[in-house]
Amino acid sequence: MNRQRASSREPPNRFSFLFVALYNLFELDPGASYLSMPHNDGVYEYISVSAGRFALKIKEETFRLGEGDAIRFTGNVPHAYSNDGEQPL
Repeated sequence: MNRQRASSREPPNRFSFLFVALYNLFELDPGASYLSMPHNDGVYEYISVSAGRFALKIKEETFRLGEGDAIRFTGNVPHAYSNDGEQPL
């Protein structure tokens, strides 16, 4: 085991981080959409499509995802979700 001693001259070698996980599951009926307002800086959204087809608009760019696809993006910009398919998501 390797130990380090902290002194007033040199800070200890360590990492600090904050990990917060929020899971928000929701369904969208066929043809339905949801507009999300921008979140705080530093917020990331992780989306995984378990079935159907899904469109994600981030600013002016649209991403089309299908079953098994996933995407990660910064949530501090306007974004919208829509169900392009024929079954609920």
